Amino acid sequence: MKLRESEVFELETPKHVVSLATSGMLVSTDIRVWSATRQNNEISNEVTRSKKASEKAGRFVQNLLADNKRHRDIKLYRATIDNWHRRKTFQWNKGQSYVFTSDLQEYMEEWREHKAEFERLVENFCLQYPHIVSKMAFDNSGQGEMFDRSHYPSVEEVKSRFKCDIFVSEVPECDPRCEIAHDLMYDLKDNFAIQCSEKIDAMVQQQTDMLIEVMQSLVNTCGGVQEYKVNGVTKTRNSPISERTLTKAIDYCKRFKKYTLVDSDANRKLQSAIKLLDDTLIGVDIKTLRESDLVRDNVKSNIEDILDKLDF
Repeated sequence: MKLRESEVFELETPKHVVSLATSGMLVSTDIRVWSATRQNNEISNEVTRSKKASEKAGRFVQNLLADNKRHRDIKLYRATIDNWHRRKTFQWNKGQSYVFTSDLQEYMEEWREHKAEFERLVENFCLQYPHIVSKMAFDNSGQGEMFDRSHYPSVEEVKSRFKCDIFVSEVPECDPRCEIAHDLMYDLKDNFAIQCSEKIDAMVQQQTDMLIEVMQSLVNTCGGVQEYKVNGVTKTRNSPISERTLTKAIDYCKRFKKYTLVDSDANRKLQSAIKLLDDTLIGVDIKTLRESDLVRDNVKSNIEDILDKLDF
Protein backbone atom coordinates (compact mmCIF):
# COMPACT_ATOMS: atom_id res chain seq x y z
CA MET A 1 0.00 0.00 0.00
CA LYS A 2 1.43 3.40 -0.96
CA LEU A 3 0.71 6.24 1.45
CA ARG A 4 -0.09 9.77 0.42
CA GLU A 5 2.61 12.36 1.07
CA SER A 6 0.78 13.63 4.15
CA GLU A 7 0.80 10.14 5.61
CA VAL A 8 4.56 9.48 5.30
CA PHE A 9 6.10 8.74 8.69
CA GLU A 10 9.67 9.03 9.93
CA LEU A 11 10.85 5.88 11.65
CA GLU A 12 11.88 6.89 15.15
CA THR A 13 15.10 5.30 16.38
CA PRO A 14 14.97 3.80 19.90
CA LYS A 15 17.19 5.69 22.36
CA HIS A 16 19.43 2.73 23.09
CA VAL A 17 20.15 2.38 19.36
CA VAL A 18 21.39 5.96 19.32
CA SER A 19 23.42 5.25 22.45
CA LEU A 20 25.18 2.31 20.85
CA ALA A 21 25.76 4.23 17.64
CA THR A 22 27.31 7.21 19.41
CA SER A 23 29.28 5.25 22.00
CA GLY A 24 31.37 2.99 19.80
CA MET A 25 32.29 1.52 16.44
CA LEU A 26 32.10 -1.85 14.75
CA VAL A 27 35.36 -3.58 13.83
CA SER A 28 36.08 -6.77 11.92
CA THR A 29 39.41 -8.42 11.27
CA ASP A 30 40.43 -10.42 8.23
CA ILE A 31 43.47 -12.56 9.08
CA ARG A 32 44.43 -15.31 6.69
CA VAL A 33 47.26 -17.82 6.80
CA TRP A 34 48.25 -20.15 3.99
CA SER A 35 47.31 -23.63 5.19
CA ALA A 36 50.24 -25.32 3.36
CA THR A 37 48.16 -28.47 2.96
CA ARG A 38 46.67 -30.33 0.01
CA GLN A 39 44.61 -33.46 -0.41
CA ASN A 40 46.72 -36.20 -2.01
CA ASN A 41 44.27 -38.37 -3.93
CA GLU A 42 46.96 -40.76 -5.10
CA ILE A 43 47.96 -41.71 -1.56
CA SER A 44 44.32 -41.71 -0.41
CA ASN A 45 43.44 -44.23 -3.13
CA GLU A 46 46.53 -46.29 -2.38
CA VAL A 47 45.60 -46.61 1.29
CA THR A 48 41.90 -47.36 0.73
CA ARG A 49 42.73 -49.99 -1.92
CA SER A 50 45.25 -51.67 0.37
CA LYS A 51 42.54 -51.86 3.04
CA LYS A 52 39.95 -53.07 0.52
CA ALA A 53 37.79 -50.05 1.27
CA SER A 54 35.84 -47.60 -0.85
CA GLU A 55 37.85 -44.70 -2.23
CA LYS A 56 35.41 -42.44 -0.39
CA ALA A 57 36.17 -44.10 2.97
CA GLY A 58 39.13 -41.84 3.73
CA ARG A 59 41.47 -39.19 2.47
CA PHE A 60 45.08 -38.23 3.02
CA VAL A 61 45.84 -34.57 3.69
CA GLN A 62 49.46 -33.75 2.97
CA ASN A 63 51.24 -31.19 5.13
CA LEU A 64 53.51 -29.65 2.51
CA LEU A 65 55.85 -28.04 5.04
CA ALA A 66 55.93 -30.88 7.59
CA ASP A 67 54.97 -28.43 10.37
CA ASN A 68 57.81 -26.02 9.64
CA LYS A 69 58.53 -23.79 12.66
CA ARG A 70 58.42 -20.47 10.80
CA HIS A 71 55.04 -21.33 9.31
CA ARG A 72 53.79 -22.61 12.68
CA ASP A 73 54.83 -19.33 14.34
CA ILE A 74 52.58 -17.41 11.94
CA LYS A 75 49.61 -19.67 12.75
CA LEU A 76 50.25 -19.27 16.47
CA TYR A 77 50.47 -15.49 16.13
CA ARG A 78 47.15 -15.41 14.29
CA ALA A 79 45.65 -17.13 17.36
CA THR A 80 47.34 -14.51 19.55
CA ILE A 81 45.67 -11.71 17.57
CA ASP A 82 42.30 -13.49 17.70
CA ASN A 83 42.53 -13.87 21.49
CA TRP A 84 43.56 -10.24 21.91
CA HIS A 85 40.67 -9.10 19.69
CA ARG A 86 38.12 -11.10 21.70
CA ARG A 87 39.50 -9.68 24.94
CA LYS A 88 39.33 -6.08 23.71
CA THR A 89 35.91 -6.14 22.01
CA PHE A 90 32.33 -7.27 22.46
CA GLN A 91 30.62 -9.59 20.05
CA TRP A 92 28.18 -7.84 17.73
CA ASN A 93 27.47 -10.45 15.08
CA LYS A 94 29.34 -13.29 13.40
CA GLY A 95 31.64 -11.00 11.47
CA GLN A 96 31.79 -7.82 13.56
CA SER A 97 32.68 -6.79 17.09
CA TYR A 98 31.90 -3.64 19.06
CA VAL A 99 34.57 -1.31 20.47
CA PHE A 100 33.66 1.56 22.76
CA THR A 101 34.89 4.96 21.62
CA SER A 102 36.89 5.36 24.82
CA ASP A 103 38.88 2.22 23.90
CA LEU A 104 39.18 2.79 20.16
CA GLN A 105 42.49 4.70 20.09
CA GLU A 106 44.23 2.13 22.29
CA TYR A 107 42.68 -0.71 20.30
CA MET A 108 43.93 0.70 16.99
CA GLU A 109 47.43 1.33 18.36
CA GLU A 110 47.66 -2.26 19.57
CA TRP A 111 46.22 -3.53 16.29
CA ARG A 112 48.97 -1.75 14.34
CA GLU A 113 51.58 -3.42 16.56
CA HIS A 114 50.02 -6.85 15.98
CA LYS A 115 49.77 -6.25 12.23
CA ALA A 116 53.42 -5.22 12.05
CA GLU A 117 54.52 -8.35 13.91
CA PHE A 118 52.35 -10.57 11.72
CA GLU A 119 53.81 -9.06 8.57
CA ARG A 120 57.35 -9.43 9.95
CA LEU A 121 56.76 -13.16 10.54
CA VAL A 122 55.32 -13.56 7.03
CA GLU A 123 58.24 -11.70 5.45
CA ASN A 124 60.78 -13.87 7.27
CA PHE A 125 58.93 -17.02 6.27
CA CYS A 126 58.76 -16.01 2.62
CA LEU A 127 62.49 -15.21 2.57
CA GLN A 128 63.19 -18.75 3.77
CA TYR A 129 60.47 -20.41 1.69
CA PRO A 130 62.69 -21.60 -1.23
CA HIS A 131 65.10 -23.20 1.27
CA ILE A 132 62.19 -24.78 3.17
CA VAL A 133 60.80 -26.31 -0.02
CA SER A 134 64.20 -27.71 -0.96
CA LYS A 135 64.49 -29.24 2.49
CA MET A 136 61.17 -31.05 2.01
CA ALA A 137 62.79 -33.17 -0.71
CA PHE A 138 65.05 -34.98 1.76
CA ASP A 139 63.86 -38.41 2.98
CA ASN A 140 64.60 -37.91 6.67
CA SER A 141 63.36 -34.38 7.19
CA GLY A 142 60.52 -33.63 4.81
CA GLN A 143 58.17 -35.25 2.33
CA GLY A 144 60.35 -38.16 1.27
CA GLU A 145 58.87 -39.99 -1.71
CA MET A 146 55.74 -37.82 -1.50
CA PHE A 147 57.70 -34.74 -2.54
CA ASP A 148 56.55 -33.14 -5.79
CA ARG A 149 57.87 -29.67 -6.61
CA SER A 150 54.72 -28.86 -8.58
CA HIS A 151 52.71 -29.01 -5.35
CA TYR A 152 54.41 -25.87 -4.06
CA PRO A 153 53.23 -22.39 -5.16
CA SER A 154 55.69 -19.64 -6.00
CA VAL A 155 56.91 -17.25 -3.31
CA GLU A 156 54.72 -14.48 -4.73
CA GLU A 157 51.61 -16.65 -4.63
CA VAL A 158 52.37 -17.87 -1.13
CA LYS A 159 52.83 -14.31 0.10
CA SER A 160 49.47 -13.32 -1.40
CA ARG A 161 47.75 -16.00 0.69
CA PHE A 162 48.62 -14.24 3.93
CA LYS A 163 46.49 -11.31 5.00
CA CYS A 164 46.04 -9.13 8.08
CA ASP A 165 43.47 -6.36 7.65
CA ILE A 166 40.91 -4.54 9.77
CA PHE A 167 37.65 -2.85 8.82
CA VAL A 168 36.00 -0.16 10.96
CA SER A 169 32.44 1.03 10.44
CA GLU A 170 29.76 2.99 12.24
CA VAL A 171 26.88 1.34 14.04
CA PRO A 172 23.83 1.68 11.75
CA GLU A 173 21.23 3.94 13.32
CA CYS A 174 18.34 2.72 11.12
CA ASP A 175 16.78 6.12 10.55
CA PRO A 176 15.15 5.90 7.09
CA ARG A 177 12.31 8.05 5.79
CA CYS A 178 10.16 5.46 4.13
CA GLU A 179 6.65 5.32 2.79
CA ILE A 180 5.44 2.39 4.84
CA ALA A 181 2.22 1.24 6.40
CA HIS A 182 1.56 1.80 10.10
CA ASP A 183 1.85 -1.88 11.02
CA LEU A 184 5.18 -2.31 9.26
CA MET A 185 6.57 0.82 10.87
CA TYR A 186 5.81 -0.39 14.39
CA ASP A 187 7.06 -3.91 13.59
CA LEU A 188 10.39 -2.47 12.48
CA LYS A 189 10.69 -0.26 15.55
CA ASP A 190 9.97 -3.23 17.83
CA ASN A 191 12.49 -5.35 15.97
CA PHE A 192 15.22 -2.69 16.26
CA ALA A 193 14.49 -2.29 19.97
CA ILE A 194 14.66 -6.04 20.64
CA GLN A 195 17.88 -6.50 18.67
CA CYS A 196 19.68 -3.64 20.40
CA SER A 197 18.49 -4.67 23.85
CA GLU A 198 19.86 -8.14 23.19
CA LYS A 199 23.21 -6.71 22.08
CA ILE A 200 23.52 -4.59 25.21
CA ASP A 201 22.54 -7.48 27.49
CA ALA A 202 25.11 -9.68 25.75
CA MET A 203 27.83 -7.06 26.27
CA VAL A 204 27.02 -6.78 29.97
CA GLN A 205 27.08 -10.57 30.30
CA GLN A 206 30.41 -10.79 28.45
CA GLN A 207 31.92 -8.16 30.78
CA THR A 208 30.55 -10.07 33.79
CA ASP A 209 32.00 -13.39 32.59
CA MET A 210 35.40 -11.80 31.95
CA LEU A 211 35.43 -10.17 35.39
CA ILE A 212 34.41 -13.39 37.17
CA GLU A 213 37.10 -15.36 35.33
CA VAL A 214 39.90 -12.99 36.29
CA MET A 215 38.69 -12.74 39.92
CA GLN A 216 38.59 -16.53 40.24
CA SER A 217 42.11 -16.72 38.78
CA LEU A 218 43.35 -14.23 41.39
CA VAL A 219 41.67 -16.17 44.20
CA ASN A 220 43.17 -19.46 43.04
CA THR A 221 46.69 -18.08 42.71
CA CYS A 222 46.64 -15.99 45.88
CA GLY A 223 45.47 -18.94 47.96
CA GLY A 224 47.24 -21.76 46.17
CA VAL A 225 50.11 -23.76 47.61
CA GLN A 226 52.57 -25.93 45.71
CA GLU A 227 54.58 -28.84 47.13
CA TYR A 228 58.16 -29.53 46.09
CA LYS A 229 61.03 -31.63 47.35
CA VAL A 230 64.56 -30.63 48.36
CA ASN A 231 66.90 -33.50 49.17
CA GLY A 232 63.92 -35.75 49.71
CA VAL A 233 62.20 -33.31 52.09
CA THR A 234 58.73 -32.06 51.07
CA LYS A 235 58.32 -28.32 51.31
CA THR A 236 55.59 -25.90 50.27
CA ARG A 237 55.51 -22.53 48.55
CA ASN A 238 52.87 -20.14 47.31
CA SER A 239 51.53 -20.76 43.81
CA PRO A 240 53.10 -18.45 41.22
CA ILE A 241 51.04 -15.34 40.53
CA SER A 242 50.93 -14.25 36.91
CA GLU A 243 51.58 -10.57 36.31
CA ARG A 244 49.34 -10.91 33.27
CA THR A 245 46.39 -11.90 35.50
CA LEU A 246 46.83 -8.89 37.75
CA THR A 247 47.28 -6.57 34.77
CA LYS A 248 44.15 -7.99 33.16
CA ALA A 249 42.09 -7.42 36.34
CA ILE A 250 43.27 -3.80 36.61
CA ASP A 251 42.60 -3.25 32.89
CA TYR A 252 39.04 -4.63 33.19
CA CYS A 253 38.28 -2.29 36.09
CA LYS A 254 39.61 0.69 34.16
CA ARG A 255 37.68 -0.14 30.99
CA PHE A 256 34.39 -1.54 32.26
CA LYS A 257 33.55 1.23 34.70
CA LYS A 258 33.31 3.63 31.74
CA TYR A 259 30.57 1.59 30.02
CA THR A 260 27.13 2.88 31.04
CA LEU A 261 24.91 2.06 28.09
CA VAL A 262 22.07 0.66 30.13
CA ASP A 263 20.58 0.98 33.60
CA SER A 264 19.68 -2.58 34.54
CA ASP A 265 20.02 -4.90 37.54
CA ALA A 266 22.74 -6.87 35.74
CA ASN A 267 24.76 -3.75 34.92
CA ARG A 268 24.35 -2.30 38.42
CA LYS A 269 25.58 -5.61 39.83
CA LEU A 270 28.53 -5.57 37.45
CA GLN A 271 29.45 -1.95 38.24
CA SER A 272 29.30 -2.73 41.96
CA ALA A 273 31.71 -5.65 41.48
CA ILE A 274 34.04 -3.45 39.39
CA LYS A 275 34.17 -0.76 42.09
CA LEU A 276 34.87 -3.29 44.86
CA LEU A 277 37.58 -5.01 42.83
CA ASP A 278 39.09 -1.67 41.83
CA ASP A 279 39.22 -0.61 45.51
CA THR A 280 40.83 -3.95 46.42
CA LEU A 281 43.61 -3.58 43.85
CA ILE A 282 44.48 0.07 44.54
CA GLY A 283 48.19 0.23 45.31
CA VAL A 284 48.71 -3.48 44.66
CA ASP A 285 51.55 -4.39 42.30
CA ILE A 286 52.89 -7.79 41.28
CA LYS A 287 56.01 -7.54 43.48
CA THR A 288 53.99 -6.82 46.63
CA LEU A 289 51.44 -9.49 45.77
CA ARG A 290 54.14 -12.11 45.37
CA GLU A 291 56.19 -11.19 48.43
CA SER A 292 53.60 -10.15 51.03
CA ASP A 293 51.43 -12.85 52.61
CA LEU A 294 49.30 -10.12 54.21
CA VAL A 295 48.55 -8.38 50.90
CA ARG A 296 47.92 -11.68 49.16
CA ASP A 297 45.51 -12.88 51.87
CA ASN A 298 43.72 -9.52 51.88
CA VAL A 299 43.24 -9.59 48.07
CA LYS A 300 42.03 -13.18 48.19
CA SER A 301 39.59 -12.50 51.04
CA ASN A 302 38.16 -9.34 49.45
CA ILE A 303 37.63 -10.98 46.08
CA GLU A 304 35.93 -13.98 47.68
CA ASP A 305 33.60 -11.52 49.44
CA ILE A 306 32.82 -9.84 46.11
CA LEU A 307 32.00 -13.16 44.48
CA ASP A 308 29.82 -14.24 47.43
CA LYS A 309 28.13 -10.88 48.00
CA LEU A 310 27.10 -10.50 44.38
CA ASP A 311 26.32 -14.19 43.97
CA PHE A 312 28.72 -14.69 41.07
